[in-house]
Amino acid sequence: MSKLLCVDHGGERWRLQLLPPPPPRGLTRGERRAYTAAAASLRNDRTSFFKLELLLYANFSPCDLFVTLTYDEAHLPPGWRESKRNAPAALRRLRESRAARGQPLRYVYVHESLHGDGRPHHHLICNAADGKDAWDAIWPGGYTDVETIAAAGGIAFVAQYVTKEPRDKGKPRPGERMWTPSRGLRRPEHYTLDVPDDYAITLPDGARPISPGLDTAVRLPHWGGGEYRRVDAIIPTKTEHFYSILT
Repeated sequence: MSKLLCVDHGGERWRLQLLPPPPPRGLTRGERRAYTAAAASLRNDRTSFFKLELLLYANFSPCDLFVTLTYDEAHLPPGWRESKRNAPAALRRLRESRAARGQPLRYVYVHESLHGDGRPHHHLICNAADGKDAWDAIWPGGYTDVETIAAAGGIAFVAQYVTKEPRDKGKPRPGERMWTPSRGLRRPEHYTLDVPDDYAITLPDGARPISPGLDTAVRLPHWGGGEYRRVDAIIPTKTEHFYSILT
């Protein structure tokens, strides 16, 4: 038997991810090690990018914003500690601006300074309500880059991109969080169903995959057991579909 991971991102947005069965008999030690590592990467819900990805799916859409704040020479902070104060200060100004208009603010932000030339900068994911002019007004540090999550490559890509530094270089401070969310974000719920080894993910009538690039497949090495698909979709009849998924 295999496992089908079902993740409720809130509302009608769901992920279906097929997880592989245990490795077959007869593999060499090297083949088993490679298989186990690949399978673990699919099963692991504790990696930084996967946890962030689920959080983003539960609270944001491809039409929301991916923002990068960088510094010009005149405003370059003297160090890491000083730079960390600036993104929260900008978000406070944005929150005040939106509150005056009766608009909410949901966000996740990340500080970076360890890759490339070591220049500090900040990545933010937030609900869309403001254009680039508004971000320029609340960020006096230099430059702003504002695009939709879809234009940046999609939620899965953004989640991996903004967690690349702590994964590749380590955390700047031991025990420090990799990202900072706003209060009140919805937490995704997930569970698994037992399915036959040859099960193929299907979607009910009316469902549509979320684009771009969110329908993926992974083939495990040294085993012809097939590809293990992940489908992120809007499923308007999710409850009925999951109750009858094995019938």
